[in-house]
Amino acid sequence: MVLIRDLIDRMEQILKGGSLVDLKFKTTKNLENNRLKATMLGTNCHWLNEEKSVLFILSSQGHTATLMSETGFQLPEDSSSLFRRIRCFRSIDFSDTDTGGVTNMSQMFEGSYVQALNLSSFNTQNVTDMSGMFAY
Repeated sequence: MVLIRDLIDRMEQILKGGSLVDLKFKTTKNLENNRLKATMLGTNCHWLNEEKSVLFILSSQGHTATLMSETGFQLPEDSSSLFRRIRCFRSIDFSDTDTGGVTNMSQMFEGSYVQALNLSSFNTQNVTDMSGMFAY
């Protein structure tokens, strides 16, 4: 599984100065084929790590971003301030994200521009701190 904390700065660099985008996490097979298809459609693609195990695809209109991995995505145990003050995402879809090991979600979205969240698959049974999670 890929830890999201390591990828956030890289995504912000790519999106810097652009409009707000809708972010979706997706577990998929064969990243290289997905990259080739997206490139053929004129879509911006970026590998987010040296191992080429995480692919970031920005739609040609620039409104939707998909983060792809073959092994899935996992929020870190301490997810406090993870998306704090993030200014590039309008919405985040966490439906394909593992949150079962998270214990701290305090200030997770504090001060961010995120307007909509899909938290339907959030597993919060181990979370002990959610203080200020959505504070602005």
